[in-house]
Amino acid sequence: MESPALAAQVIDFMNEGVDPDASFRLEPRQGGKLAWVAEDDGTPLRYDKDPMTTFRQRFTAGFIRLLPVDTQL
Repeated sequence: MESPALAAQVIDFMNEGVDPDASFRLEPRQGGKLAWVAEDDGTPLRYDKDPMTTFRQRFTAGFIRLLPVDTQL
């Protein structure tokens, strides 16, 4: 970037976004599933479902996963 001040702001913004208190880390589980891991004031939190989605969103994603879309890419 041409502007050191703007570059510093972008770096600060990106660092804030990946802070464990503001983001989730994905970990593999048995059976090919995922776990969402976060921290709340240093206390680890573990979720078996995407914690930022509703049942309807997860259902829709699961339905789309069944469609043969690989050939469309």
